[in-house]
Amino acid sequence: MKNGQLTGLMQGINSCGNLSGFKFAYTMAKNKKAIETEIQAFNELLKADNKFLEYENKRIDLCNKHAKKDEDGKAIMIKEGNSERFDIENEDKFNKDFSKLKVEFKSAIEARDEQIKKFNEFMLEDSTVELRKVDEDDVPEEITSAQLNSIIDLIDES
Repeated sequence: MKNGQLTGLMQGINSCGNLSGFKFAYTMAKNKKAIETEIQAFNELLKADNKFLEYENKRIDLCNKHAKKDEDGKAIMIKEGNSERFDIENEDKFNKDFSKLKVEFKSAIEARDEQIKKFNEFMLEDSTVELRKVDEDDVPEEITSAQLNSIIDLIDES
């Protein structure tokens, strides 16, 4: 199993939280604890440093400054799919200021890009987490197909 698959496996384990059976529940709880520890380590790997956070704050301030405002003086946001972006009033002025900001924080941005690249490579590596398997006979009868598919790697069929 790859490091990047652990989050999905954790969601699968969580989806089985209402199922009964001591051996099944015990195995899922042990796996959940092991995966939680690993995911916390992943989050630490991806944590931005203070210089990049300073850049992000200044970038957001810059967006607010250049955004069109509503009648209450708040920046207008435009929905795009599942995300939002600022509705910039004057793109040329914004881009000029934003270019200056990117130059000022060039090393922090490059360091963050490298950090994300290494994190993504790490997520493709084999996980070292020790997962326990539950015997096929101990899987609760009421498990749904979706739940089973989400934890199939934890089922011992022998």
